[in-house]
Amino acid sequence: MEAGVGAYKVDSEVEKLGQQASTGMKGLIARGLGTSAQRAKQATKKRQQLAGKAVQTYEKGTKALEDALRNANRPGPIQTNY
Repeated sequence: MEAGVGAYKVDSEVEKLGQQASTGMKGLIARGLGTSAQRAKQATKKRQQLAGKAVQTYEKGTKALEDALRNANRPGPIQTNY
């Protein structure tokens, strides 16, 4: 994102903020208060879960490509009429 004074990298900033989130009892309290660090931590977790779904989609695409190539390489009936 351009801010006029340079580029602001939203993804990396949110990830850095998420790393600052507290854990344990302190983290639970901060989560209840809805601190920005805790919200960033939740957002990065959601992004990581999405990456897992992206891998599943990629694997489905690979299977479809394999099937298409397998079908394209099958010998068909011999044509006698030209």
